[in-house]
Amino acid sequence: STRAPATSFNIMMISDMHLAATYPLVRDYVRNFGVSLIINTGDESQFGTAAEITPTYRAEIESVTRLAPMLWVAGNHDSPVTEAIMAGIPGVYVLGSKTGTGSGYEVALGSLRAYGLRIGGVPDPRVYGAAGLFGSDVDAETDKLEQAAIDSAVAGLPRDEKFDILMTHEPAAAAQLIKDLPGRVRQVNSGHTHHQNPSREIQAGPVIDLVEGSTGAGGLKEVGVDYKPAPIQFSIESVAADCQFTKVVRFQIAAGSAADVAAGAGDVTASTIYLAPQQVADGRTCTTAEGIQTPGP
Repeated sequence: STRAPATSFNIMMISDMHLAATYPLVRDYVRNFGVSLIINTGDESQFGTAAEITPTYRAEIESVTRLAPMLWVAGNHDSPVTEAIMAGIPGVYVLGSKTGTGSGYEVALGSLRAYGLRIGGVPDPRVYGAAGLFGSDVDAETDKLEQAAIDSAVAGLPRDEKFDILMTHEPAAAAQLIKDLPGRVRQVNSGHTHHQNPSREIQAGPVIDLVEGSTGAGGLKEVGVDYKPAPIQFSIESVAADCQFTKVVRFQIAAGSAADVAAGAGDVTASTIYLAPQQVADGRTCTTAEGIQTPGP
């Protein structure tokens, strides 16, 4: 296309797998679309237990991360146990941390440099089944908890530290990141809602805002449910050699049954959104040759 500069590499954005058997589908798209990096905004599990991440499920994740490394941040269905298991999978880089405090959970921001991009992540402070607000799944009740967690996580950041991407699980948390770090974030990524945000909202403000749908199509959340499963949703974003984010292709795979979801069958819809140029310092270079730095606080 003449509307966007040449692509240096592609980033695939997934979320809310919920133990679904859709990693083989993810692997196919990673291979077929030349994806070099995966951003996963959490809810890998359902109840946050070790038993949920079975050897088979782990092997499916590894079949993907052998092709492209994955940056992962814990969602509200992921416990510190889930976080530790994901950190032990080759090719998975866990950003941030979630720690039990006795009365709830405390989260911290983690960051790394990947292929020339500065990427940070803050986990969700909740765990499914926990007491009080820390176990609630009612957004109207938990927004203040999300906002306070973000405030605390970014409070100690140097004033000159900027991010190309900040990833978290909840859109409410992503909005707080934008509020707390004005002019210091180029893009936020989140999930949780199981619906991609409308295209018109992606670049409505100074920060690119991408909310991913459920790449697991709801996973175990929809087992035994009578209504039609949610579509499998994910996006692929292109990065130019000068570090500009140039376009996003958003995919939806509609399935008629849970069996279709597991098999990755159904009608595929893809739409391309071209992004307006962002403020990027002159002389920056973003290529896979830059490598990936070990995550840090």
